Amino acid sequence: MMKTKLIAIFALAILLLMTGSAVNANQLVDFLDYTDNQEPFPPGPNFFPGGATDGYLISGPDWGWTHTFSFEGPLPPSSIISATLEIRQFGVLTYDEHLIKLDGVNVGILDNGFAGEQSHTTTFILDSGHIANLMDGTANIWLDINNPNSVAIYWSRLTINYIPAGLDRIEVSGPIQVNEESGTQYTCTAYFINSGNETSSNITNSAAWTDSSNFASIDSSGFLTTSSVLSDEPCQIKAAFGNETDTLDITIKNIVPTVSISATTPLAAEPGFNGFFEISRSVATNETLRVYYGTAGSTATSGADYMELLGYVDLLPGETVTPVSIIVVDDAIEEATETVKLTLTADPSYIINTASATVTISDDEEGTPPETSGHIPAKDSIQVPRDTIIQVHVTDAGSGVEYDGGPITIHVEGDLIYDGADETSEGIYNSTGKTQTVKGICRRVGTETDYMFVFQASDLFDYEQEINVEINATDKTGYEITDTYSFYTLMQTFGKNIKVNSDAGKLAQNHPDSATDSLGNIWVVWEHAVIANDSDIYIGKLPEGGSAFETSQLVFGDLNNQLSPAIAIDGDDIIY
Repeated sequence: MMKTKLIAIFALAILLLMTGSAVNANQLVDFLDYTDNQEPFPPGPNFFPGGATDGYLISGPDWGWTHTFSFEGPLPPSSIISATLEIRQFGVLTYDEHLIKLDGVNVGILDNGFAGEQSHTTTFILDSGHIANLMDGTANIWLDINNPNSVAIYWSRLTINYIPAGLDRIEVSGPIQVNEESGTQYTCTAYFINSGNETSSNITNSAAWTDSSNFASIDSSGFLTTSSVLSDEPCQIKAAFGNETDTLDITIKNIVPTVSISATTPLAAEPGFNGFFEISRSVATNETLRVYYGTAGSTATSGADYMELLGYVDLLPGETVTPVSIIVVDDAIEEATETVKLTLTADPSYIINTASATVTISDDEEGTPPETSGHIPAKDSIQVPRDTIIQVHVTDAGSGVEYDGGPITIHVEGDLIYDGADETSEGIYNSTGKTQTVKGICRRVGTETDYMFVFQASDLFDYEQEINVEINATDKTGYEITDTYSFYTLMQTFGKNIKVNSDAGKLAQNHPDSATDSLGNIWVVWEHAVIANDSDIYIGKLPEGGSAFETSQLVFGDLNNQLSPAIAIDGDDIIY
């Protein structure tokens, strides 16, 4: 029984028919050498291993071997496009004529090779007559040795390119959307119809593959490799097999990366402690990506507090992250803690995920808190006019003080008369419409190193009123101050010759006490001796702006003495 080794390789082959047209076919190869231990016919010689010497040379008898192979689909195939027979021999001399036959039909003479060549391969291109004998799946090869010379045969290889029987159609399958800079496998399937029955076979490695895009390349195995695209690109994949073709329209997707920014070293400080940001993209590509950023919202100044930035970074091919360095500039200026805020700027080449991040720069100069000065009225002053203005300076010799955002507030008698975060207009805080006791207009003038505030109340302060003032201020370095003080308004005076008691006043009037109501009326109570050893309590009233007391009124009369009266008036002008 003869044994064969069949190597069936379904690979792409572009072959020329006799008509000159190009077709695609299956290819199979059957290879025989000494490892196959094929029993020759007639029994006798066999293939020899490599490196054969004269002792392996055969001077007869003639002998042969059989190639056995299987076609895709039923036998016979639709057609065999081409076939070759290759024989590797040793010891053929220049005058030898060793004849090779296929199924009894002459194929040709083994080449004698080149001068000094120990072994040589002879390739026979089989003609149509030989091809017809291959349709049954066998090929009987005969070696007719030219006596008395000898030859050794190392191996024999038969290659056949053919169209399988019953080929009806082919179909290409795979994704219709692929990413740029990626690889994707496509498949081609052949469908055969024989005797009314349909069968299929994967011919991916046998089909001829092409594509229509400058941004893609498909190899002989159907593997598509895409390059970078600036926008979505169309591409058509085509497979050909035999006389059949099929196409698949796909899109090469432009992958817009997602970019983010983070502060990897968020705390910087003078001197020499630098901060760092990191800008990243979601996927590495083979192209440079430029990402833009701005510094809006930063309190630190580029070029003064830190080295100037470019405003963009380039992520090089293959990179997914790149740093942005905040190189701190050391100076001798007292400053507040400042920030560098980087915010990514929109661009069609990327999508922003995390838009901004912040690095904080701390100052190394020792700061001083703000101060108040120039108080009008002076602290603890007395006999201050009821229509007085209130004036104060808030100064800071270091970083300066900000009025805005609430770092400066002023209260009089607990009522807010200035708030830097809520100025009515530039430099003016108007509290006249607020529901509070002390209200008016406060004006701000000056600079951050010396602001002056002047307040004019809408209404007069009371006589003999203690006015409490509180000032809160914060400078740019974060130092705070709270200054509280007070002053006293005028005492009520009557002038000369204003008599309190309306009677003749012949007996003793002692121990007076007074109070003023909200309308400015002055009330006085005293003990009045009606008769000896009998004093009663009287009360008198001096109207606001008046020059004389009204008629005195008895508060309480009794046979016993009523002594040392006191008077008080509440917020509703009720007298006690």
